[in-house]
Amino acid sequence: MKACDIVVSASIEPEAFGRIAAEGEAMGKIVLASNIGGSLDNIKDGITGKHFKSGDADDLANKLAWALDMPESERKKMSQAAENFVKENFTKQIMCDKTLAVYRDLVNNEQ
Repeated sequence: MKACDIVVSASIEPEAFGRIAAEGEAMGKIVLASNIGGSLDNIKDGITGKHFKSGDADDLANKLAWALDMPESERKKMSQAAENFVKENFTKQIMCDKTLAVYRDLVNNEQ
């Protein structure tokens, strides 16, 4: 993945999180992912990557052409936005904090 400019997650079955997309974003890659499952949450369409219609090869081809034709300045802007999005939303600490918050809410609601 490190050697790539573009990362594609072409799932045809929804994934709970969409780890490939998040890892690509964390590395500052242009990520194209199918519009199902976790990718809907971890890619901001047009800002940190692009969604394509799951199972639609023509739509994927169009999104690949879009990414390949992207000017370098736009590529850098999207790359930075993707890295920032992952750092702000998907660190281990954030995951732990959010999980503990759910547990606290559950405990507080039972009392």
